[in-house]
Amino acid sequence: MSSVIARRIRSAPHRPAGETWQVISDLLCHRDKALLEELGGVAGIVASTIVDKVPKEAPIIVIGKGPRIRFYCLYGDEAVTGDDANEDALPVKPLEGSWEIHVPFPADELDWAQGALKKKSTKIKAYDSKAGIEKSGSEVAVEAASIPSTSIDLDALNRL
Repeated sequence: MSSVIARRIRSAPHRPAGETWQVISDLLCHRDKALLEELGGVAGIVASTIVDKVPKEAPIIVIGKGPRIRFYCLYGDEAVTGDDANEDALPVKPLEGSWEIHVPFPADELDWAQGALKKKSTKIKAYDSKAGIEKSGSEVAVEAASIPSTSIDLDALNRL
């Protein structure tokens, strides 16, 4: 299984949803203006799910260079105190090369979110917050390779 980096970002009431997305974008883009522009283009759409507190339990997931990254949001007293927050810089640049960002939405907003995001970016996608995202082909292959296979020699068993 691939490794994972998790970050917990302080949201409302510490900062509004749009600023929460900006913090996540800054962590991902490493000052790359073109990437910041692409992520900024979906700010309103992503802010809608942050306002609804969806990323409290279902993370914003980044699949790219290096380990999978999960961003959870903190709300209420947790956001104010920041005791469980982790907004440290990422040790990798996940948006170099091929990458995707999967943003959680409630099932009743999924069609709208998928359509709205598709108009802005082919790399930023909505997923059902309760169902999760599908594993990539490479992740499935790695897991399959790590599962030991078992075979039974029926002829030897019948000779017993």
